[in-house]
Amino acid sequence: MFRRLILEEWQNLLLIVGFLLIAAAFFAIVVKTIRMKRKDREYMASLPLEEEEKRRPADSSGSTSTSRPSDEQSR
Repeated sequence: MFRRLILEEWQNLLLIVGFLLIAAAFFAIVVKTIRMKRKDREYMASLPLEEEEKRRPADSSGSTSTSRPSDEQSR
């Protein structure tokens, strides 16, 4: 099936250049991450993954309490 696919010489070159660019970017990120200072690693590890408002949807009254509506009705 792939024998029918005939690539010209310049198309092969584009494939190789594209692969080398992506591989270089990947290895640059890996090297930068490995060489990161301990203080910077600890700072990055302590960052929240989501904003507080995005994690907890607000109820219809607009309050930010964490109790469930069923808890409030049973009181």
